[in-house]
Amino acid sequence: MPITELVFMACPAFVGRVHSPTLCDFYLTRNDFDEANAITVDLTRNVLTTAWDHVEVDAHVTETVPGLTSIGPTFHIGGHKGVVYLEMGMYTRLRAAGKLDDWPPLEDQAYQYQNVVRRSASGNQERFHGFGARVLTVAGSVAKVAISAVGLSTPQCVLWLDLADPTTCDPPAKGFTTVVPAEGSTGALFLSWDTIRANLIGVPKLPPGEGFGTLPARSNR
Repeated sequence: MPITELVFMACPAFVGRVHSPTLCDFYLTRNDFDEANAITVDLTRNVLTTAWDHVEVDAHVTETVPGLTSIGPTFHIGGHKGVVYLEMGMYTRLRAAGKLDDWPPLEDQAYQYQNVVRRSASGNQERFHGFGARVLTVAGSVAKVAISAVGLSTPQCVLWLDLADPTTCDPPAKGFTTVVPAEGSTGALFLSWDTIRANLIGVPKLPPGEGFGTLPARSNR
């Protein structure tokens, strides 16, 4: 059965070695040059240019259907510092090899770094990114929600959202969103690309301590 859903984990990336216009080694920190810690990725193996069972990374932020990876997309011209959204299977294999044992940081929730991409029957891509959330007030399925991102001690924003609307957020039945429309509910909220973009909500697009980014202004459809 064709793969129609991929999950990506955002990892800080400092390119240390370029092997070809799209193949590189990156490190999680700017001061790490230990070959044992190098992570090799081919930026052409993304959701736009390769079969989904061979994907390594999300597409680049400048693509016509923009993704969230921000190094490259080609070298030596492309960015050498940013974020790589690693496909979850690749991320898991790297952790098993000891290369990502310390990522994400223990004080953060892994879902705050995750990006879910789905392909519909028509070929369009749907995207949802994870955030921490606390439901403050509810009116049916509509809730006033405080939304938190990594690296911030206070909520990024407070929004009224219809938690039953699949164009607003990923429904809990999909297995990623855990908050429900009940006062005091806390946990993961995977917001749609359009919701994030419309409200200028920041996502991990730069290494820790070097800023936060918002999604590209273009639609993913």
